[in-house]
Amino acid sequence: MRGLSVTPIFLVVLALARAAAPEGARADEAITLRSGVTITALPVRSPLETPEASFTDVALRLIGKPDAETLGISVRATVVPNVDLTGKEKVVAYFYSTCDDEPPARSAGVLVATLDLASLPAGRAARNIVTTGTVSALVPVGDVSCAKLALLCQECGEQPPPPAAYSIRHLASTLDPHVQDLGLDNPSLALVGEPASKSFGVAFRGTVQPTLDLVGVEKPVIRLYTGCTDPVPGPDATNVATVELGSLRSGSNLQRLAATKDATAFVPMQDIGCAVIDVE
Repeated sequence: MRGLSVTPIFLVVLALARAAAPEGARADEAITLRSGVTITALPVRSPLETPEASFTDVALRLIGKPDAETLGISVRATVVPNVDLTGKEKVVAYFYSTCDDEPPARSAGVLVATLDLASLPAGRAARNIVTTGTVSALVPVGDVSCAKLALLCQECGEQPPPPAAYSIRHLASTLDPHVQDLGLDNPSLALVGEPASKSFGVAFRGTVQPTLDLVGVEKPVIRLYTGCTDPVPGPDATNVATVELGSLRSGSNLQRLAATKDATAFVPMQDIGCAVIDVE
């Protein structure tokens, strides 16, 4: 049997193909170009999810001669914000000669270069980043071992506004003199909220002593006033909010009345001076 013959034209094509192919072009390995420049897939270390954002589909490569200290960077990544961004944040890549899995702010790795990759718009929309850049490192390209990604906002250092200054105001209260079918013992009324807000909480407790049999449809209410002559509204008082406390039980037995309600007034909480308990 004769062996397979190889035509000269096939040998020429094979030789040209080998000459054109980069050396060492196997997957996941450094690719060395004819110029001696290498393209190296660089590991991107954890964490890839932080309270601010998650990074997915990350691919990062170094481009440069192994002994050069100027790094070409090629990056692809998807950034998914976990919080509402202000529009001042940017994605930054950090490059290390020694690595760990701590975020950049706590990393013990030796940082040798950084690169701003992209600014992010306000909101929570995911953004794909495909970019290149050049940085000068403190060590040659061949000594860069890994990278980390982080969301950075140097202009967000200002302190957030302090929480609202909530306060509890114990308010003078009295039973409306026109109410004849019950008495009220040891009433306690407090307003809870931000003094400058027109919305606040109302906490009430007291003991109701019916003077006749109630039918179970009576509803006590709190009327809040400005212009008070302590502890009752004065002649220039204005009713600025009314808060329903619920229904009373039927019968003539003592009843413990305790309730917490949300209220909205025409004026801020700090301007309310007294309250009147009425029955509707």
